[in-house]
Amino acid sequence: WSVKYQLPLAPHKCQALYIGSRNPKTDYLCNGILLTKVKEVKDLGFIVTNNLSFSKHVLHVCNQARKRMFALFRTLKTHKAKILVLAYCLYVRSILESGSVVYNPYKKNDILALERVQRMFTKRVFMRSLLFGYNDTPSPSDRNKALQLDPLDTRRKRADLKMLRKILAGKCGVNLQNMYKFRPFGYSSRRGRNRIIIARAAKMVRRHSFVHRTSILVENSPDTIL
Repeated sequence: WSVKYQLPLAPHKCQALYIGSRNPKTDYLCNGILLTKVKEVKDLGFIVTNNLSFSKHVLHVCNQARKRMFALFRTLKTHKAKILVLAYCLYVRSILESGSVVYNPYKKNDILALERVQRMFTKRVFMRSLLFGYNDTPSPSDRNKALQLDPLDTRRKRADLKMLRKILAGKCGVNLQNMYKFRPFGYSSRRGRNRIIIARAAKMVRRHSFVHRTSILVENSPDTIL
């Protein structure tokens, strides 16, 4: 393929990632050179491991967001909470939410790791702008309400539903029938018609995939969500 379209590949930049415990791990060659076997790879900005876990990607995202947040507090000398929150949303939260529809975490440790970044920010804002002591700041939920910030988990669910709307509207160029199954048009239920059918998922990876988790969100949401 690469020769046909005159797009040569660099073997030293190519790697082989084997997914699944039953994978035979066949050797792959590129221009006669054996590809290096790896357990994780970074592709399009996402760190993917051989068990399809995004825990390392979440750790990387949190580290990047914390660095940006510390730089933010060093650069901005203002004590106005409104300005600090606006800067956080633009430069820090955008890192935490980039590509969330791909890696939306389901492990508690990963969810808390992302949330801790926002909690750290709100705590520092209260200490700088409202002159609270370190141990005197309100709870994280109260700080979020005061600064008008939603929990990151809630925002990720919202992002999933926005992407689902685009898919249903045919704006993403994907075959809808290959992703979701729908009840017949004439089907009536307590929640209405044309509800998405939640497919059975035996494996954890499938259970927390975009298709499965958005199906559950739609089932538990009002009919106006779509």
